[in-house]
Amino acid sequence: MSTLEELSSFISQPFTGVVIDFTNSVWNKSCGVPMKAGWYFIETTTPLAVFQGLPDPPATYLNSKNEVKKTRNFNIRARSMEYISSSAQGLWLTTKVYSGMAQNLLARAGEHTFAHPGTFGLALANYHAVYKYVWRFWYSTSEGLNPDPQAATDQTLLKLGEQIWRAQNGWPVLCAK
Repeated sequence: MSTLEELSSFISQPFTGVVIDFTNSVWNKSCGVPMKAGWYFIETTTPLAVFQGLPDPPATYLNSKNEVKKTRNFNIRARSMEYISSSAQGLWLTTKVYSGMAQNLLARAGEHTFAHPGTFGLALANYHAVYKYVWRFWYSTSEGLNPDPQAATDQTLLKLGEQIWRAQNGWPVLCAK
């Protein structure tokens, strides 16, 4: 079997899922999300209309040196609005709303929930309107595919796995195109 076939088969296996807790900023540690490289997706019962009604993140923030910096948190409302104008709506995922790859799954889980304004991430905890819905963070470490630590964190392997997952499942509505 080729490496591509192995990766495709591996990405098709079930991921481990944990519930996201917006009342606990260290939920990812409490749930045992590993500090390892791999792939993940975020699933929710939040209706698309809720995302489309969220406020935009602030354009700027003051850092610890009192400098004005550009906010890097993702604009969830704008990303979800792209779904409306898309001619390929059947290819979009509206419950598995985000997917990606990370060198450190534990850190990435935190960046999508309790993110600093200078971090690229969903920063979901900033939006109280989503708290009442069920949220899950699903992950798979790459070490299960290749136990060699260097190979398991290879950017090409991780990126290819991310794209294979999207090809198999569809495009999550909150991922950039």
